[in-house]
Amino acid sequence: MTPADIPLSRAARMRVPNHACTASYVRLIVQLLDQTGHDGQALARRAGIDERALQAADGWISNARVMTLWRDARAVTGNEGFGLAVAGGMGPESFALLGHSLMLGRTLGEAYRRAARDLHLLGDLFDILIEDHGDAVHLRLQVNHGEQATPECIDAGLAAILVTGRRLCADPELKPLRVEMRRPAPADVAPFVQLFGCPIAFDATEDRLSFDPADMARPVFSGHPALAEIFDRQVAACTDDGIVGRLRRRMIAALADGVPTLETLAAELHVSPRTLHRRLADEGHRFRQLLDETRRELAGDYVRRTDLPLNRIADLLGFAEAASFSRAYRRWYGSPPARHR
Repeated sequence: MTPADIPLSRAARMRVPNHACTASYVRLIVQLLDQTGHDGQALARRAGIDERALQAADGWISNARVMTLWRDARAVTGNEGFGLAVAGGMGPESFALLGHSLMLGRTLGEAYRRAARDLHLLGDLFDILIEDHGDAVHLRLQVNHGEQATPECIDAGLAAILVTGRRLCADPELKPLRVEMRRPAPADVAPFVQLFGCPIAFDATEDRLSFDPADMARPVFSGHPALAEIFDRQVAACTDDGIVGRLRRRMIAALADGVPTLETLAAELHVSPRTLHRRLADEGHRFRQLLDETRRELAGDYVRRTDLPLNRIADLLGFAEAASFSRAYRRWYGSPPARHR
């Protein structure tokens, strides 16, 4: 399968709030403001951003308020390259489920195709359009109809594409052939030249990065086709925006770091454990049962559809050791995992 052949998954139809972006992205702006001696929380409040939504793992912030925060951040820092600085701290891990998707692409080109397909997981402000012209592959950042984006926000978007690509292929020297930006040239172009490392055209007609096609074939060392298929199917199964769908998405993202507790996930969903328990009960679910079902479904996919060692599968599902995983698998499927491979 070539990058252009990546199918549009059902996950790409997962509903997100209109005219909003995920709080995980907005927190990066607030964090950099704090790190540079400014009160990021105060600026967020001044922009009308609810603190509870900002801290929630699955919080969403209106695009209009995020643009206000970008403008205020530019004003208080006096830094025309503030968007670049925010992107400099980004990596796949900054983008929650989208980051998981990117890391599973086999090549940089495939990872970028997955980004274009799954960018909705971060919000609906931008689309990424990829065009292969033979001598160059263009990645165009397009603001969706009816939306407004500040220059700093677009700077961050273009820079994030490059910075994330560098981390995916473990090459800090990766650079485009050319960058085009609709914004006027800043007074100090040095931060832009330093980050992108290539010719930059300001006052252009579109915002895009152009890459050598050979760079699109660079391997992504975390890439795994079978895991990518499993990821796409599991995320697609969580299209429900109710408490069950939201909780399952958090479980899938959290399991590789250990078995999440109800209290931990309730905090990430910004509800009390009692409220989470009640809302699950209202929909006919119990937390432990839902967690067990999620791990069972993932285990079946990992064993039957990948060649991952059992100890690695155990890690991905939050088990302390392969023996514990094997016992759980026998309970779920009636026979040991080796029989299902």
